[in-house]
Amino acid sequence: MVAKIADFGLSRAFINERDSHLSTQPAGTPSYIDLEFHRFGKLDKRSDIYSFGMILLQLITGHPPIRKQLDDPYFIIDWIHTKIECRDIHGIVDQRLNGEFQVSSAWRAVETAMSCIEPQPIQRPDIIYVLNELSLGMEIDHANSNGSQGLPINHHSRQLDSMSTLSAR
Repeated sequence: MVAKIADFGLSRAFINERDSHLSTQPAGTPSYIDLEFHRFGKLDKRSDIYSFGMILLQLITGHPPIRKQLDDPYFIIDWIHTKIECRDIHGIVDQRLNGEFQVSSAWRAVETAMSCIEPQPIQRPDIIYVLNELSLGMEIDHANSNGSQGLPINHHSRQLDSMSTLSAR
């Protein structure tokens, strides 16, 4: 339950014990970094959208972006495409939720995350669109929840309140 980010902006905000000065070189966790960066070394706001999409996929599925087990390696994007083709939302959403989620809200979240990780940066939405889609999904979930079909928004906000400080790796 510890999400990682491509911390391009944050890499300059913190000095760690190894650095004598602030770094201006991008830093990030493999698989959260925009594929265009690997090709061309270019970063922009669409690169951040890609990273955010990977975080969303990890939060939705409960799976890391890359599983390196020798007997069953996978990249989350390949895995989720198969599940989407089968329309298997219960196979996509984190099993620890025990099916307690609104299907329509889950699909909206998955579709939003997938739009963020489009291969071509120009095809990715801007953050306003992403936030609107996620907010609408939460409103739908909240309006439809009746105890057995979903969880109220406040249930999640209590968990987020416990995260209060940022620190460099």
